[in-house]
Amino acid sequence: APAENLIDEQMAKLRPAAADKSAKIAIADNAAPQLRRHGELLLDQSQAPPGYELYSVSYAADNILIDDVCASGADVLLVEPKQLRSQVIARLTTLAGGNYES
Repeated sequence: APAENLIDEQMAKLRPAAADKSAKIAIADNAAPQLRRHGELLLDQSQAPPGYELYSVSYAADNILIDDVCASGADVLLVEPKQLRSQVIARLTTLAGGNYES
């Protein structure tokens, strides 16, 4: 039985973290299918820029969501939470060779 418990403990460590956080993102038409699949189209589209649709996307880790948004370029805009939006802007600014202060 102790070996089974050890195996169960190790398997639990390999499971992905639960997506217990939510972000509001704007996705350009027909872009970022991976984010669309993990999101839910919002009924209130008032914050969506023209040519974009607002989604609520569940995620587990800030850095992974930031990576996904940055990798999508101008096709994805992180609207909320503001703290993550600032981190996306800072990373993209750094990648472009500029300086960003929130």
